[in-house]
Amino acid sequence: MHKIKDLWSTTLWFKIVVILFAIFIAYSLPTFAIFVGFVIFIYSIVSYIKKFNLKKTTRFNPNYLLLAGVIPMIIGLSNPSFYNDTNNQNENTSSSIKKDNNSQAKASSESKAIAKSESESKAKSESIEKKKESESIATSQSAESQSIVDSESTANSISVDESTKASESYQQAQAQQVEYTQTTPSNSGGSRTGSHWAIQDGYDWYTRKGHSHIIPAGGALPTGYHWEVNH
Repeated sequence: MHKIKDLWSTTLWFKIVVILFAIFIAYSLPTFAIFVGFVIFIYSIVSYIKKFNLKKTTRFNPNYLLLAGVIPMIIGLSNPSFYNDTNNQNENTSSSIKKDNNSQAKASSESKAIAKSESESKAKSESIEKKKESESIATSQSAESQSIVDSESTANSISVDESTKASESYQQAQAQQVEYTQTTPSNSGGSRTGSHWAIQDGYDWYTRKGHSHIIPAGGALPTGYHWEVNH
């Protein structure tokens, strides 16, 4: 370190070589040059504070440090490649952001499409289930109505049959009663029900013309007549 200081203090060509090398590095690597220059610039400010405010000695001259920090930053900023790199970085960042946005938009679109598809599928499924349920209810009601109709028809048929049988039984009973009353005169000489022939004594059914009468139901047998029980 002391040899370098001695060369820097006593040799002019060493200073020129170091300066040219620093300029070359600063121009070739603008980002690095700006970073190093900024660090040296901060160090020069600290050296100024130590020397003038704190009254302490510094290893390097603050003036030289200030120049060593400002010059690399100026050279780095003057290099067009620095701006190209910055633009490229910005473009890459913008492209990355754009890709992320596109990916998010695509994912959001796919998510919305999936949600919409699921919603439509759910609505369709619910519609089908409601339709099946209504059809099932309609079928059940139809079957129940048909069962009621069949029951009523069966009951009516049974009732009609029973009524018919009762009517027939009643008519048979009435016919038997009429036949009985027609063939069986009462003790008082009158017929119980229905009309009956009364034929004058001494005449029969075949010679009754002019000697017979039809006695209505409940009528009394005239004197000198007899009942014709066979007709």
